[in-house]
Amino acid sequence: MADSRPRRRHGMNAGRPAAGPPLPPDPARLRALLAYIDRQVAETDTIGTWLRLQRDAVQRALASADRPQRQERPPARRTAPAGHSYLLESKRGPNDSLPPAVHRADCTMNSRPTSPLTEQDARMALTPGVGAEPCEFCRPETALGLLD
Repeated sequence: MADSRPRRRHGMNAGRPAAGPPLPPDPARLRALLAYIDRQVAETDTIGTWLRLQRDAVQRALASADRPQRQERPPARRTAPAGHSYLLESKRGPNDSLPPAVHRADCTMNSRPTSPLTEQDARMALTPGVGAEPCEFCRPETALGLLD
């Protein structure tokens, strides 16, 4: 009858895990083996990280695809508050090629962010050299009496 008890290990491999081949005794080969194992671990970690990132991207895309599609609405037009008959359509940034534009409050041709203007502010904004242009559709300069 065979003995089913685990065998005790003695000698050079005592205290090491039972699985795997015996390790070489010299430091040079142990260092080479350690370097190889480190490379394998690093490659596996890199691949694992990449796969986790890909999985996360697919999960985000799936969540986005599962959400009901919202209908896009055109941006709300800003109207001027009481006492402000004009709007200043500002530049989107320093590299925006379009100059600021003055609109009448009821104009629907503004597409950039706007700020309310009083009549006096609109006149000042349309003064030559200030930089604002009148809207060519609602013609605020006509209502302000600024025609030459």
